[in-house]
Amino acid sequence: MRKIYQAGENSTMASMLAAAVSVCEKALSAGEKKRCVGCVEDMMDFAISTLGRNLTVLTTLNNKGSENNVMIGKVCAINDGTAVSCHQILFPYLLYYCHSVPEVQVYQAEILNPKQTSRSTTLLPSATWIRHPRVPIRYKQLKT
Repeated sequence: MRKIYQAGENSTMASMLAAAVSVCEKALSAGEKKRCVGCVEDMMDFAISTLGRNLTVLTTLNNKGSENNVMIGKVCAINDGTAVSCHQILFPYLLYYCHSVPEVQVYQAEILNPKQTSRSTTLLPSATWIRHPRVPIRYKQLKT
């Protein structure tokens, strides 16, 4: 693959390619289904094959203030314990790692700027592990 993308040994590009291959080829966790996809159509096909046709698509609305202090407003559970999550992978073209693990609870939360009165509702993808035993305590505190 390094030859295809003309990535020199120990270059940033070579590291990026190796990381992408590692993510896409890693072993499945118990009950996990996964697929690396390069387009929205393939993402949808994976979600439908995993969850069926009755789907709700959620995404983060924006990342304004993502490195600032925030306040958490209203938090609510929004699924039945099944979900597909897709994460962008650094690669020379669009690539996503999509996966589904059993008994995952997804939460939607209001992310509030403590210095303003405006609200920005966003999905907290890191909170999707809330029902798993290896969850850091800060995520368990979000459980409602």
